[in-house]
Amino acid sequence: MKRNLTLFLVLVLLAFLAYKMLGTTKNSSSVDDRAFTVADINAVDKVFVAYKSKNNITLTRNGNHWLLDETHRVKEGAINGVLSVLERARVKFIPSKNATENIIKGIAKVGIKVEAYDKNGKKLTSFYIGGNTPDERGTYFLMENAAQPYVLELPFEESVLREKFSRSYLEWRDYSIFRENDEKIKELTVEYPKDQTNSFRIVKDGDYKVLPFNENAPVSGKKTNQKLVESYLKDYRFLMAEYIENEHPRKDSISSLLPFCHITIKFDDGGFKDLKLFPVLDVMKYDSDPVEYEALKTLPRFFGLASWGDFYLIQQPLMEKFLLRYNYFLE
Repeated sequence: MKRNLTLFLVLVLLAFLAYKMLGTTKNSSSVDDRAFTVADINAVDKVFVAYKSKNNITLTRNGNHWLLDETHRVKEGAINGVLSVLERARVKFIPSKNATENIIKGIAKVGIKVEAYDKNGKKLTSFYIGGNTPDERGTYFLMENAAQPYVLELPFEESVLREKFSRSYLEWRDYSIFRENDEKIKELTVEYPKDQTNSFRIVKDGDYKVLPFNENAPVSGKKTNQKLVESYLKDYRFLMAEYIENEHPRKDSISSLLPFCHITIKFDDGGFKDLKLFPVLDVMKYDSDPVEYEALKTLPRFFGLASWGDFYLIQQPLMEKFLLRYNYFLE
């Protein structure tokens, strides 16, 4: 599906020349050249987005969520923005004939190509997105193989449409760290490397057992409170990061440090996940700007290194419910 960008430029310019040669006016515009939306938004199964200066992406429906390049879950707000354009975008006005040439040139220079397909691979719509109007209240659109550009908007919304497609790769991605089915967790460990006494393991063996992290440590004679364990495991149904910091310049050096906490999850199907936490205040203490360091105290955060390779920034208040102690679960 990827289009050669040079061919893209040629096709757009040829379409414009055809438009000029045929003497097309805004009064004779075809309905076909403004068919930007799809009749049934639920039929959209795949959206391909091609850029001039960065890698193209593909958004694919996967049950009740979407995948980015068939790998990463797409942020809900991001895919909702795309679908809102495909479903509700409307023509605000037709640019004047005198403005059309510059609009076409702008689309050829900075245009974003969008193609939407159904589950059978049938193309539902295909168009180019140009820049925004000078007042930032509309965006230039051009249908594939058409010559007449239009200015589109979303009714009752002040946002511009281009920004819904011009995200960076990380901005498309969902920031969730955990979305686990607690009933499928076989074993979970929380280790505090500098505090082994409060580290623990939760093991499912019929009922749940909470044990010391160190298998050689003496086991408490107290019974495990099943309700507390079940409530705790339910917290793993959702944890959202503030941002994905995969391009952080100190990712490797931070990852090599002794973590404050190391969470490991084993699942019934043999799956495995882990997350290592590094307090940002500790990491930044000696080499950050004093003003920045003081600002961090307002809302402490963790860096989180996940077993799947992502490096997260996580607000500490969101993590606190996961950072419990061994004795908490004992009656």
